[in-house]
Amino acid sequence: MRAHSAFGRNAGLSLEEIRRLRKLELDEFEDREYVALKWVRDFLTRPDGVPEDVEERFASAFTPSEQLYVKTAMKCMFCINLLMNAIQRSKYGVRLLSILEKPLARVTGAGKSASRKKALAASRPA
Repeated sequence: MRAHSAFGRNAGLSLEEIRRLRKLELDEFEDREYVALKWVRDFLTRPDGVPEDVEERFASAFTPSEQLYVKTAMKCMFCINLLMNAIQRSKYGVRLLSILEKPLARVTGAGKSASRKKALAASRPA
């Protein structure tokens, strides 16, 4: 989780926002946001899959196109995470990471001012 927390901090999340994401308590998020986060966490961490009640809440809270958006974003992030894990473990990892550092910083907003990070966050779909 340390790496994910660092990426979150670079993207402009506060320590409090990261704490809230780790705990994932219902009263800490808006309903739809909580349902999406809960569905993603259950999908990625439960060997038996997403519980039926969570699946039903997800289906009722989001249109089919919104569900597809959440699932696509989650799968893209998961694939990138696996790719970065593989790169870091390879003998070429350090070289590849140094080559990717500037393009990744542009995408994530790392090294940008707080106002730039807010603008990047605001430009992302809700």
